[in-house]
Amino acid sequence: MKKIYLLLLCLIMAIGTFAQNQGTQKTDVIKKTNGEELKGKIIRITDSEVSFVYAGETAEYVIKKGDISQIVHSSGRIETITQATAPAETRQRDQVAMTATPADHHNKIAILPYCPLLS
Repeated sequence: MKKIYLLLLCLIMAIGTFAQNQGTQKTDVIKKTNGEELKGKIIRITDSEVSFVYAGETAEYVIKKGDISQIVHSSGRIETITQATAPAETRQRDQVAMTATPADHHNKIAILPYCPLLS
């Protein structure tokens, strides 16, 4: 009788382990700006490109970030790809407008922490 219970317990544990492993094969989804969805695994993300492998394949594809609107990672995290930023030389020439006036700081004080080790 003990052998039957032990066998039944081992069988239940094996089925439970097998069932848990079936749901772990999640894929990443790349949504392109033209509406196309690519499902597979993301290998590498750089400043300008995303390296991608389709599910069940070994060939690595490189996609420009300009063609991608959103990446849904297998963990559930959603990464929205924004437009590429302008080069630093272009951004330095942009005009900066300061809108703060002395009235913005009226009735406001700064509270600084006291550290006896520094004095």
